[in-house]
Amino acid sequence: MEETAAAPVAQPEVSVRSENGAGVPFTLYYIAVEDGGVSGAEIGCRDSLVATYTEPVKTQDQVQASIERLLADRDRLHGSSGLYNALHESALTFERARIDGDTVTVHLSGDLKSGGSCDDPRVEWQLRQTAATAAGVGEAIILVNGIRIEDYLSGRGPAVPEAPAPAAQAPITVPLTVYYIGLAGEETSGSGIGCGDSLVATLTQPVTFTDQLGASITHLLANRQEFLGESGLYNALNSSALSYQGSTQDGDTVIVNLSGSVTVGGTCDGPRIEAQLEQTAATAAGVADAVVLVNGIPIEKLVDVK
Repeated sequence: MEETAAAPVAQPEVSVRSENGAGVPFTLYYIAVEDGGVSGAEIGCRDSLVATYTEPVKTQDQVQASIERLLADRDRLHGSSGLYNALHESALTFERARIDGDTVTVHLSGDLKSGGSCDDPRVEWQLRQTAATAAGVGEAIILVNGIRIEDYLSGRGPAVPEAPAPAAQAPITVPLTVYYIGLAGEETSGSGIGCGDSLVATLTQPVTFTDQLGASITHLLANRQEFLGESGLYNALNSSALSYQGSTQDGDTVIVNLSGSVTVGGTCDGPRIEAQLEQTAATAAGVADAVVLVNGIPIEKLVDVK
């Protein structure tokens, strides 16, 4: 019968900084299978989570470099150490990371594979502890294609009681805040983006809804006109065909899932599309940051036409 161990705690800080400017080693985590916590923090099926150190490396982004180094290791065993690499069959790519207080959130994309219920916590904790140690924080959240890694793996893990369904929200009727673009040279007030443009908030007529984020994004996507009425504000999404699929909120960040196709009119349209979607979503959700995924791919990758 498998035992569920307590979550690993942050490892003691190790002084590994080079004094001659040659860089610092990365701390990467691997698994001592059925070690019972002898070599490191005990996880999952009586395994140990073990810190290993690379050669000194120069980098400006310790989190990205450490995670990319871990993901690049496609060997089942880590060198001659005998430590197991539960990520060896996965094909994942680092997208970005954000530190908020004592938590780092790491976004990955690609194909995540696990060998079974014992591999699930191995995969999760290799990534989480490597990220937390690189960021110098106590906690790490890993998102794969916008989904928390524990949810990705939960189909093979121990049964978790279902949370009660949230009570239905009563409909409300208020204007929606939707963002459009004041093109460079136009007299508009708004935050600057891209090619000297401005991002400008507009209010719709009062709309009745139960999901403000879904209503706001759906309203924006439904507008296929190049300009917003007589305002002169530009709609960079006018040629795209996108549908709202849902959203999740993680702290001060909302993750919006869309499907369909994005059409970019040129290099200047890329940041316009990204800004319209992200700011409309963040404002509707009442958070500081928004991540927009189209068919599971971050919007910034799809609109980059450089």
